[in-house]
Amino acid sequence: MASSPERPPDRQPIPIGVWFICAVLHFVSHTLDGIDGKQARRTGSSGPLGELFDHGVDSWQTSFFPCTIYSVFGRGPGNSEGNVWECFGAIAIIQITFFMTHWEKYITKVLFLPWGYDFLMLWMAVVYIVTGVTGTYIWRIPVLGLSSVRIIEGILIFGVVGVQIPTALYNIFMARVAGSHRNLSLFGAIKPAVSPAVLFALVLLWMWFSPGDLLQVDPRVVYYLVGVLISNSASRLIVSSMSNTTCELVNGMSWPLVALVGVVLVARPQLDVELSLLYGFSVCVTIVHLHYAVCVVRQMCRIYKVNAFTLKNEKSRGTFCGVYDLLFRYTEVEGH
Repeated sequence: MASSPERPPDRQPIPIGVWFICAVLHFVSHTLDGIDGKQARRTGSSGPLGELFDHGVDSWQTSFFPCTIYSVFGRGPGNSEGNVWECFGAIAIIQITFFMTHWEKYITKVLFLPWGYDFLMLWMAVVYIVTGVTGTYIWRIPVLGLSSVRIIEGILIFGVVGVQIPTALYNIFMARVAGSHRNLSLFGAIKPAVSPAVLFALVLLWMWFSPGDLLQVDPRVVYYLVGVLISNSASRLIVSSMSNTTCELVNGMSWPLVALVGVVLVARPQLDVELSLLYGFSVCVTIVHLHYAVCVVRQMCRIYKVNAFTLKNEKSRGTFCGVYDLLFRYTEVEGH
């Protein structure tokens, strides 16, 4: 299926009902994301494990949102290449926005949640509803000679450069004045940014010089790959921040990515081979990310002597938790 009016004849348009389903699921997801902490405190189950789950899942959400955004705006008439790269730039801005929040916490020891994230989530739900009512064609209408994607990208850039970065610098400065920040050197402070920057630069290098122009062929998989790579880097930063340890300089997935990009740029494979490499690497990255998440959760369960997906207070446990007990009994800590 395709959302672009210039879709190939063999592609069907995305059904209208899909957009309303996306709007409902997106709103419910964001609402649950906002109340999970309050529910954890109400049941007495709040702790580092829940914090890791919350922010770790949030980081992975940024892998899927850009794909749905691209599905809304698609490839504009007469601007097929531009929209694909503009969406790629928008993804970079979204990733920067999320990563900076935890980078700031890594330095200040305080998590400042920007209102811009909530605004973005609600805005996306509205976009889905509007798309369901009017269709995707409404987003093809240029405003002041600019495409809708370029306008949104400009708003995102202003939000990061004009709002989030100055706010983060101010919070870091105030933490330094109060003496509540981590005692880091300049290199130690910028070290967390090296890993995601390297990963993103490698994917950008691949797409820019891709023999088969993969970003034009299957942009959603490219967007997803970028999201998972940055999500893994952000999750490791979250763990370092929670454990008060030094974050890694380079993500381990950078090395196979360097080898893959080098092979593609030197060998110049055919399109079907390059697509296979993209799909295969995306699957491998997903498996590695899931393996890391499971290992961290199991280790935290052992350290804090808790069970994942269960509550200690029997009175606060309902049928829903009982089902989770059956489905995830393998996560129980030995001896409990």
